[in-house]
Amino acid sequence: MTCHFFNRFLIVNFFFSNIYLGFDFSPKTDSILGGSPIEIIIPSNISVSQQNLKCSFGEIQVSSAFNSNNGKYYCKTSPYHTSDIYIDFKISIVGYQNGDFFTIGSFFYSKSNQLIPNSIETLNDYIFTIGQSKSISWDSTQFGSQDIVTIKLYLWNWNLYCNPNASPQLIVMNENVKTGPNNGNMNITLNLNNPSFSWSSSLYILSIDSPYKSINRFILPIQDGFDYDSSCQSFVSADSILVQPAISCPSLPPTVNPQFSTDPNCNRNTPFSCFLYTLTQECAFYVPVAQLNTQIKCCYLNIGYNSFLVSKYVENYGLRNDLSFPSIKNFIGDILPRIICCVKSSNPRSFCDLFQAKRKVRNDKKKRSTFLELNESKSHKKRDQCSGIFQKFFIKIRIIYDFLDRY
Repeated sequence: MTCHFFNRFLIVNFFFSNIYLGFDFSPKTDSILGGSPIEIIIPSNISVSQQNLKCSFGEIQVSSAFNSNNGKYYCKTSPYHTSDIYIDFKISIVGYQNGDFFTIGSFFYSKSNQLIPNSIETLNDYIFTIGQSKSISWDSTQFGSQDIVTIKLYLWNWNLYCNPNASPQLIVMNENVKTGPNNGNMNITLNLNNPSFSWSSSLYILSIDSPYKSINRFILPIQDGFDYDSSCQSFVSADSILVQPAISCPSLPPTVNPQFSTDPNCNRNTPFSCFLYTLTQECAFYVPVAQLNTQIKCCYLNIGYNSFLVSKYVENYGLRNDLSFPSIKNFIGDILPRIICCVKSSNPRSFCDLFQAKRKVRNDKKKRSTFLELNESKSHKKRDQCSGIFQKFFIKIRIIYDFLDRY
């Protein structure tokens, strides 16, 4: 009886998993920047036109393109807001299954090395001054020699103040910034309808686009004379640690510790990788399973005789469950303010201390006697990020100076 029931279960499971037998796609992975051509394999008994076929990467829909040279259909992978994640890959065909989207497999989005800059040079490549010409280059062999490329501009929109739990939205800002031959180089000028900087709409994607493939890169458009100092201060005024984790950092950089993982963007094996963490040689991170969207980062500076200065930080965004994956939220809510305060401000040491004052966590009560606590009360004007109304509010900043942590 049990065996008979199990066999029926296998038959039913096989049937439902093969309703769309014959449909397939390849490849099944791309980085969160997207842009790769995905071949859509359709059973020979189903007729379809280019206009009638669409693809969906998670919640993001794209149109297909038909290559008359090889008779195949392609969908370019859309940029995605989270990496190291499997999403449903769906297609829709007019006249088939009522035109509804149906899943034909899972698609994996991997990390992009370009999301977190690791040097002042790569950071400068990020930044585009609005209204000023800048040269861009690309590998022309990625396209056909006779292809015409179109420069497009997209925006990741996510309001970390009003709706932090929502997924970032990909918005088309300009479908034709400039068009030209595929010669590997072009001068472009970005002109935005609303050039004012906003944390919720700070990260853009510049796409070098052709019919079947695009080369995408993250950029930060800013106004000429952008005030990094005041932007840092405005972020800090509204910033807070979302969770106060109880876990303590190991006294030595963890090497064999299942709770901690080496930070790929700051470690001893990669020279100059700790670009955004000054006076740090390596970091390790820990993700509390019960605290979603939170990461604990322990950073170490060797001061000799196998002794380390340890700094413990909280990053609020970009993590889910017990897996660590950089995301658009992580960049906007954690990495970008660190860039503005700790690298681009007029006094990186001072403004980085200001930014990190709210992100550093101290759990060792025995060491609190070495702290000098200074309470300052300041009156600020802060724009309400949701209503757009300037509201005067009174905040009390508790600045805790740990003389060791200032090194």
